[in-house]
Amino acid sequence: MRHIAGIYLLALASVASFLVLMVLSFGELRTMVRQLSDNTGENMVWMVSQLTREAMRVSLATERDLRGDAAPEELAFRLDMLQSRIRVISEPPIYDFFTRNGLAQDFDAIRVTAERLSTALLAGPQGQPVAGRAGLAREMEELANASSALANASMLRERDRLGLQYDTMREASGRLLAASLAVMAVGLGLGSWLLRSLVRQRRVSEQLRDHQEGLERIVAERTSALHEALATERHAKEIYRSFITTVSHQFRTPLAVINMVGQRLTRRAHQFTPAQVQQKAENVTTATARLLELLTSVNRAALIDRLEIGENRESIDLVALCARVIGEMRRLGYARAITLEAPANLPGCSGDPVLLAQVIENLLSNAIKYSDPQTPITLRLTIEGDRLCGAVEDQGIGIPAEDQPRIFERFHRGSNVANLFGTGVGLSLSRTVLALHGGELSFSSVLGEGSVFTFRLPLEPAHAAP
Repeated sequence: MRHIAGIYLLALASVASFLVLMVLSFGELRTMVRQLSDNTGENMVWMVSQLTREAMRVSLATERDLRGDAAPEELAFRLDMLQSRIRVISEPPIYDFFTRNGLAQDFDAIRVTAERLSTALLAGPQGQPVAGRAGLAREMEELANASSALANASMLRERDRLGLQYDTMREASGRLLAASLAVMAVGLGLGSWLLRSLVRQRRVSEQLRDHQEGLERIVAERTSALHEALATERHAKEIYRSFITTVSHQFRTPLAVINMVGQRLTRRAHQFTPAQVQQKAENVTTATARLLELLTSVNRAALIDRLEIGENRESIDLVALCARVIGEMRRLGYARAITLEAPANLPGCSGDPVLLAQVIENLLSNAIKYSDPQTPITLRLTIEGDRLCGAVEDQGIGIPAEDQPRIFERFHRGSNVANLFGTGVGLSLSRTVLALHGGELSFSSVLGEGSVFTFRLPLEPAHAAP
């Protein structure tokens, strides 16, 4: 491990030193490129050429003035142009250019001479002999020649300076290239060493992984059945815990009614009229009927997983079966009006009439239980292809959207029916019965508007579409 760590540290130190060299060389190159891109030399040449040009024009204007050919204001204009050129050159960065190349004193001499000649020429011909003004014209011409020589000297020195910068740039480029190649070489060497190490490590890792996978496979095989059993047991406990809670709550209400009526009749039997006694007896009968219905639901829940049609399958007239179920429900005390709609000559289906009657009763009793007594309930029978359909429609409280995915789970009840009588068994039982008959149960519901539960059964083979 120490040997490997030493190799890593050496490689990292080499890479770091080469990177520092690269950064320094790159910075030097940037500085040189910026200096080379500076066009101060070109501006200097142009401005000095303009200075030379204006000096020659002043000399010519002076000669014409001596001959009397020039306008009075021409010489003054040319002198102003000359002074403006000198002022521009006297300011950075052009003056800095002369300073950098050691020619600032030559330019200062030209500037002083130009100012002296300008002052003398602007004084006018009064008091000056013609030979004197002709001499000023020659001096101005010599000034133009001196400025031209200054420009040439500056360009020569600038060329030498640029040559040195190009040489320095080539050296920096060479260092940058060398550093890059060195980093690449170190990287390739380190990568090759790491690749060999990784190959060896991979072989060891594969052996360890194979051994680990074997152990995990053995553990997984031995614990899979245990996990499944624990999950099944946990789910079953949760279901029956919910069921016991629901049934206990539902048993409590009718038992409380029976107990209350019994205590009143025991304590104050002589105070009740026959009509009151009859009313209390009806309350006891209703509560007892609810207890019986709960016990029936419990028995149905126990039979769901053991339901079979067996030899009880027969041809069923679904219209007559629905009418019989509605009649039996009325005899049991269901006073709600239920509308049965069915087309004439509706084909029959095959199945167990007792189980299918239980499905129809479950759907109708739910519609009655979860809707207002003044709202209609409709049982509509139709044909859809090779299926016989029955839809129970109500205008009740509906099913919340969050409860709809679990509505067919055994013992599950909607969150908006906690205070209403029920066990959560009917829909699960109904779907199981229909599945045994090759059918299905579906629904649509809107909270606060009502629900439609639709069951579908295969037609008898004699009536099915070819």
